[in-house]
Amino acid sequence: MKRIEPVANIEMEKKLLSAMMLQEGVIISKVSNLLNEEDFYREEHKIIYRTLLALHARGTPVDVLLVEQELRRTNEIDRVTRRYLYSLVEMEYTTARAAAYSKTIRQKAILRRLILAGREIVDEASNERKSVEEILEDAEKKILAVTLKNNQTNFEKLSDVLVESFERINYINNHPGENFGVPSGLLTLDKIKNGFQKFSDNKEFQKFLRVPEPPFVRAEHPNGPIYSSGEFWIR
Repeated sequence: MKRIEPVANIEMEKKLLSAMMLQEGVIISKVSNLLNEEDFYREEHKIIYRTLLALHARGTPVDVLLVEQELRRTNEIDRVTRRYLYSLVEMEYTTARAAAYSKTIRQKAILRRLILAGREIVDEASNERKSVEEILEDAEKKILAVTLKNNQTNFEKLSDVLVESFERINYINNHPGENFGVPSGLLTLDKIKNGFQKFSDNKEFQKFLRVPEPPFVRAEHPNGPIYSSGEFWIR
């Protein structure tokens, strides 16, 4: 079988890490929403990226000296080496390309996962140790796992979400009668719903957490009252 070269862009990984360690880590928040540790190909890059996120989470302005210090604290400096770490910040870099670099690195990671899943599927099919139905089921699971991994972005820390939620609840309790959402223009609906509320962008998550609505809700409209069944409005 022909040997497949690793699907990765090592130079792009280096330049992105270099940009993240300069200018006090101003692009770390943007990059962390696009990539996770496992998206990097080289082990040294995974360790450095994980360290950068840890420092940033503490509110520390990041630079290469602090990264080295943290790597020594976690006993990982030997896995990266000081020489390799400092070679990254000597590279030509630009923070303006951070999003594009992150997208490419993530796409390469997805392709690697697909290749790995494909190899495992080929091995199972070649060995014929399972029934065709079992092999098909395993193949579907492997491809689904790649898909789910691809969708694991833009997560927020639970602690941050809880703090924001409690602050919002506290504000609502201290301001009874105030419309704290985005007004819909329908007075009765705004009174019931307090306007449109911020919610998850994940449609499946919205369905899962949807609060049951009354059978019909009446709202005033310039052209006459309209009613909602919870899914759509009718006049």
